[in-house]
Amino acid sequence: MARQLERSGEGGQASAPSAPRAGSRRPSALFVAGVIVGLYAMTPGFYLAGLHVKQGAEVVDHVVPGAVVVAMAGLAIYWGPRRMAGMLVIGLVVFLAGFWMAVTHLGLLRQAVRHQVPAAPAAYHCSTALLVLIVGAMWVWRFRRA
Repeated sequence: MARQLERSGEGGQASAPSAPRAGSRRPSALFVAGVIVGLYAMTPGFYLAGLHVKQGAEVVDHVVPGAVVVAMAGLAIYWGPRRMAGMLVIGLVVFLAGFWMAVTHLGLLRQAVRHQVPAAPAAYHCSTALLVLIVGAMWVWRFRRA
């Protein structure tokens, strides 16, 4: 297919049609934050920081939701800004992953408040759920009109 040329207006020279800017495919900061937070969400599954928790529960409560968040953020980076409705669905999935993590850690928070478990490791352990929930909410808010 022959490329059509446009008149540039400067000295009558012809130029190629305007291509998308090189930086336009750069991933949004929200998508990159999704990858980082998703990876951070998986860390308590491998580093329990003095808490005695079943390893199987950690996989379900941290590794699986974190992997879902990383996969959704990767898909968003791959799609770029082309599929706005898809971005809303991805945001909902990320939010639900954060909601799952938050709900499954309410018992641990209760134990920390009652001084049954050390507060600092419990706070670290639960912070991942809060971050995923916040990124998911930001994602849904950003693409709410899609």
